[in-house]
Amino acid sequence: GSDGAYEGRAGLPLGCAPSPGGRTVPGSDTLAVRRAAVEEATAAPGRLQLETTRRRGRLVADGTGQLGPGASVRDLEVSVFYVSADSTGSPGRPSLRRKRLVGGASPSFQDEELVAGIADLQVEAEFASDVDAAGPAGALPLGEVPEGARIRTIRLWVLAHGDMADGVTAHRPALRFANREWPATASLEGRLLASRTVEPRNAGTRR
Repeated sequence: GSDGAYEGRAGLPLGCAPSPGGRTVPGSDTLAVRRAAVEEATAAPGRLQLETTRRRGRLVADGTGQLGPGASVRDLEVSVFYVSADSTGSPGRPSLRRKRLVGGASPSFQDEELVAGIADLQVEAEFASDVDAAGPAGALPLGEVPEGARIRTIRLWVLAHGDMADGVTAHRPALRFANREWPATASLEGRLLASRTVEPRNAGTRR
């Protein structure tokens, strides 16, 4: 992913614009998740898939098989999570959205709104820098984890804004989380900061 930018990773801009208005919330992170589907699939043209054996693997989109009868084929599932500055039908109201890889005449990304009112997404990776380390060596924003480090956990923060005014203007204190700061403000809308730490299925393996 990318820290504070609409990119697949640092220095790699996404080829499709954010939806629905082409804007993201400045400073919000982008998180890309790639994995092979759990269920096996039939090789199909127009769908990015992984053909693998215990020794080899290849990425394919033309429906062909080249690794022999013992190979398995699984769809490549890709999701890119980001925060748009707009919601569907509500310009100026931020939303958490996802670009999801779909098949068809050619592989493409479909944009989906997940939750309206999400104003920020921040992500950090906790990792062990030594391959034999039993515990974490630190946590860094996406894009700063050293190449070859073994990711142990991912911590996510989302900042949600209320969809209805509280009726009175209230003081909202400053927020500091990950490498992000939101200043104190007076607003009619409440806000909630939530976080969760998750362990990837391949925790402890090289990224």
